[in-house]
Amino acid sequence: MGTILRETNPQSLSLSLSPSLSPPPGWTANPPELEDDESFWAQDDAGTPGFYLMSRQFEDPHLIMRTTPDNGVPEYMFRSGEKYFFWSEIEDTVWEVLEPSGLEEIMERMKEGGFGRKGVRVRRRL
Repeated sequence: MGTILRETNPQSLSLSLSPSLSPPPGWTANPPELEDDESFWAQDDAGTPGFYLMSRQFEDPHLIMRTTPDNGVPEYMFRSGEKYFFWSEIEDTVWEVLEPSGLEEIMERMKEGGFGRKGVRVRRRL
C-alpha cells in the first residue's frame, strides 16, 4: 500500500492514500483531488491547515476519500487515531464508524449496502 504524508507546522497533519483501495461510486481517493481540497485543508488565521477538524478534538486527521465534485454533496472520510469518521460539510456533522472497523471492509459495506443495518454502522459524534 502506498502512503502520501503531508507534514505541516506547528502541528503535524497527514494525508493517507492507498492506490489499492477502490472507493465506492460517487467517492474519490485520487491524490490530486484530495491534496487540493480547500475545505478539508482550510487554514486558520495562523496558517494551520485542517484547523476545522483539529478544533473539534480530532488530532492529526488523515483524509481517506471524499465525494466526487459531481456528487454535489461535499462529504469526507477521514481517520483520527484508530477510528474512521465521516464529515458532512453542508450539515456540519461528524459521524464515527462503529462497524466494520477496517478500511477495506468499510468501503465494501458502502458499496454493498451504504449506511445503516446492511451497511456501515455509524453514530453522530458532532
